[in-house]
Amino acid sequence: MKLFPPFVHFHRPGTPLTRAPLRTVLLVTCAAALSTAHATTGTMTPERRQCQPAAAPIPTHAALPRPSVVTGNSTLYIALYDARGVKTAEVVQGNADQTQPLASAYKTMVVYATLKAVDEGKLTLTQQIQTTAENRSIEDYPRGRNSVQTLAGLAIQKSDNTASDILHLAVTPRRVTELTAALSPCTAILLTSKGQWSAMAGLTPRVIPGSTPQAFRASAQRYGALPLNDRLTAATSINTAAKAVNADQLLSALDRYFTGPAYHIENDLNLYNTSTARAYADLSAQVMRGNGQLTPATQALFRRIMSTGCCTKPTEPMGFKPLYWGAKAGSGWGLLTMSGYMELPDGRSAAYTYINHGSQTLDSEVIERQIRPVLNWVVANINLLRGKTAP
Repeated sequence: MKLFPPFVHFHRPGTPLTRAPLRTVLLVTCAAALSTAHATTGTMTPERRQCQPAAAPIPTHAALPRPSVVTGNSTLYIALYDARGVKTAEVVQGNADQTQPLASAYKTMVVYATLKAVDEGKLTLTQQIQTTAENRSIEDYPRGRNSVQTLAGLAIQKSDNTASDILHLAVTPRRVTELTAALSPCTAILLTSKGQWSAMAGLTPRVIPGSTPQAFRASAQRYGALPLNDRLTAATSINTAAKAVNADQLLSALDRYFTGPAYHIENDLNLYNTSTARAYADLSAQVMRGNGQLTPATQALFRRIMSTGCCTKPTEPMGFKPLYWGAKAGSGWGLLTMSGYMELPDGRSAAYTYINHGSQTLDSEVIERQIRPVLNWVVANINLLRGKTAP
């Protein structure tokens, strides 16, 4: 299958690119400790919650220096697993246990949950679903009726918001949340893309009210601090309200939000899907390696779909040829994320998550120019791990 182009463009064709909105998401409280992280975005310093599940200690190595084009708060986590899937070593840059926005990387779990629903008989791969005004999200979108399998491919290969949302709504957001939380307690996926951005744009005032930037931020904080079940109830209201929002008007509202006084980097952590770099790398390894929850045929399809995601083509020599590489990236306002899982020639495997939140590079199309140097850096750190540990 065709690999995703090296750079992901999230603005709608024909629309002048001013600033493409984020693809990030919300947060489930895993561990209660709060810490402050310094994202280099003016004077705005968000509170980033910590979430670290208990795990056996393994050798930890400092990452190589990050590329000079990267600014602001960044985190890279890479795990190396043996042939049995047991984690044996890791590379860390930044705080791998802080909750951070996932951007479009969360769509991996939407597709995974969709294929799980297929195995459960709740959906079929050939089932046709209509794109409507209610389920249409921002930017370009698939017209007419499309099969579940086609939509799953678009959600990963093209990072299509509408395709992802159609599947998200078909599976139900609650099911996606619960399935993800069961596999990764530090990962929270509650809102569709349209739900996230409608909340950010101030178009769900019954759930996230705020007549001033300060009041809006306080509402977002209260929402983000809710226990999971209560937040799921509120998220249901947001997702429902978002169906009535016109996608073109939403895109304009988002431009005003990101360039206006209402935007604050902390809102990203409360109103978007989130995980930690460590948790999402482990989750990516679990679902792409195969955890026994999908049938063999569906698991094989999932792996094929993920192999079309961005980005798997570094510009520098790798030193090895992965037997398999599945990936998903995302970008937004001062945000770039990259996640992936690869199987190595020696029988081992590696998974990684990179999150740059609060970059001084704000426009999503511009920050995507960092994908290649960051991907080269990720591969260099995987080689670092390979050299420090024996198969």
